[in-house]
Amino acid sequence: MQAIHSSPRLDVTARRNGLATGWTSPTRRSRTMPLEDESYFRAIPWCRKYLDDPRYVRVGGLTRRSASDTYDTLIAKTLKTPDTIPAVMSFERLQPPPSQQQKHQKQQQQREDGKGTPVAVRETVTLFALGSGVNGHDNTAHGGTVATILDEAAGLMGGRLLPFVTASLHVDYVRPLRTPQVVQVRARAAVTQGRKKTVSLQVCDQHDNVLAMGEGLFVRVKELL
Repeated sequence: MQAIHSSPRLDVTARRNGLATGWTSPTRRSRTMPLEDESYFRAIPWCRKYLDDPRYVRVGGLTRRSASDTYDTLIAKTLKTPDTIPAVMSFERLQPPPSQQQKHQKQQQQREDGKGTPVAVRETVTLFALGSGVNGHDNTAHGGTVATILDEAAGLMGGRLLPFVTASLHVDYVRPLRTPQVVQVRARAAVTQGRKKTVSLQVCDQHDNVLAMGEGLFVRVKELL
């Protein structure tokens, strides 16, 4: 696989200005992340907190490695260029096991609201390096790009063994996402009801300013498409 490096403009700007666009067993860690992506983010001071903080475990950005010429090609090939999305890395925030009281409270809530089964809190953070090749307006990421990275980050919530597809994705654009910039997309699994899973999402810059928010509904398919 050809190594992907950032364009000089994206690399220099990100480093100079610092721009940012349950208890888990180690066996749940996915395949090793590409070394060039880790090197890219380790060179940016604010991104290193996710690499070095023991509360975060790296998980595979599986769609950066297309299994064929017709599968996961958007992120793995089309947008894997120095001027589009040169680097991606995902992390899962570890959660301590719930206490008996917390388990009882969740069961009681389920009986009272009837809105589905609250899932064990699971949060991920995905870092996306965005270049000028994803722009709509001048130095501003296209709205479709923002929706794409939200959908991509939400995919980690679907599980690594059971296939999920996007049923709906609502996006609120809060602030312009300037490029070049590295952003963090936070995803949190909210409610699971049967084959349906709801995920809440945020795109934030390095200062935790919210640039966009989203809520996605994902459905587990019975067999591979």
